[in-house]
Amino acid sequence: MTRAGRASAALALGGALWGLYWIPLRWLGGQGASGLWPGVIMIAGAALLVGLIAARRGVFTRQVLIAGMVMGAAFGLYSAALLLTDVARAILLFYLTPIWGTILGRLLLAERIGPARLAALLCALAGLGVIFGIGTDAFLLANTGDVMALASGVIWAVGSLLLYRLPTSDALAQSASFLLGAVAVSILFIPLLAPAPVPALPTLALTIPAALFVLPMVLLTVWPSSVLTPARVGLILMT
Repeated sequence: MTRAGRASAALALGGALWGLYWIPLRWLGGQGASGLWPGVIMIAGAALLVGLIAARRGVFTRQVLIAGMVMGAAFGLYSAALLLTDVARAILLFYLTPIWGTILGRLLLAERIGPARLAALLCALAGLGVIFGIGTDAFLLANTGDVMALASGVIWAVGSLLLYRLPTSDALAQSASFLLGAVAVSILFIPLLAPAPVPALPTLALTIPAALFVLPMVLLTVWPSSVLTPARVGLILMT
């Protein structure tokens, strides 16, 4: 299998884990983590672990930090959206990202948009329209969570482009930057959008087992994004 093929397979599995991410996130909301704290708890343990390992190895560069943190910011917005709007709306609005990835690829990478890519995008848009109820009031952005989900897809496409244009870099540093950006954005939005007290220590301790879910999800997402174009990343993530 080619490198692009391996990256595509890994990303398909990573995308499936993204689709399940809302389950532990909402479960934490029922364990005393109110507001946006569930997102912080899910990400913080993995960010600390990978960040410490990457820092010790000295594999960070400024470009990797910027690209990873932009993608992490998108993930932080996505996590917040899953808590502030309907799960289906948050996921589907985020997955408009192939459109933004295709536009960026055409403008900045001179990427050709072939018939198969165009057909895939049109099918995706048609499906989104049906699920959202195009032609009805429900089709409009309903709340802050919807806006954040849409913004997360746009920012993800930008981060994917930055990562793709990097020279070969360490996957661990990419993942650490991603997670640090996600934690920073999640913590920033707590007082702005959903003020809530810090959860009790037993709830905060759940960040340790949560890392076992988040780490493979991030590794299977970030490394492939350095190999595949932003538009292809967005389409494969639809798994």
